Amino acid sequence: MFHNDYNNLLLRNNFILILLLILLFLFIPKFSYAQRDILHESNLNKEEIDLKNYVEEIYLEYAKKNFNYIYKILHPGIKELLTEEEYEYYQKENFKKYKIKISEIEVGSKLEKIKLPNKFKNVVNNDIENKDIYKIPISYKMDLTVIGEEQTRKIDNQVYIIIDNKQYFLLWDPTVIKKNEDDEEN
Repeated sequence: MFHNDYNNLLLRNNFILILLLILLFLFIPKFSYAQRDILHESNLNKEEIDLKNYVEEIYLEYAKKNFNYIYKILHPGIKELLTEEEYEYYQKENFKKYKIKISEIEVGSKLEKIKLPNKFKNVVNNDIENKDIYKIPISYKMDLTVIGEEQTRKIDNQVYIIIDNKQYFLLWDPTVIKKNEDDEEN
């Protein structure tokens, strides 16, 4: 009898040990990825962390359809080409037409200092000598309706921020609106 109880106890303990090992091996990779991201995040300087937070704030406001906020942070060169009313009208109509909902916003940790991309050369004055320009990866989930069909898309994109006199400005291509207007006329 003692022998059977001992075997049952040993069997149960071995089962628990194996179960714990399996759980441990399942979760260790997840912890190591999280730790890697935290370590990478800790390698960012204050300005990069501020930029990352800034981009997240932009997209949270965009998801809330706060287009007035977005317009205010656009680069002044964009505002010379596009009025606040035009920008807000375009965004509101797009969100309404496609029933857009944005969620699961994630700003990547790989911030890259770059030269001004060609698509912004007509928007930003040539006076960019002493200004930092960053490309910041962002991803989010977009729910929308196209031709009556509900869709969910995972969007991976880049956000461009220019720093001018310690002030951040969002770079955005306003030709999207003109292209959309041209498409509607045809």
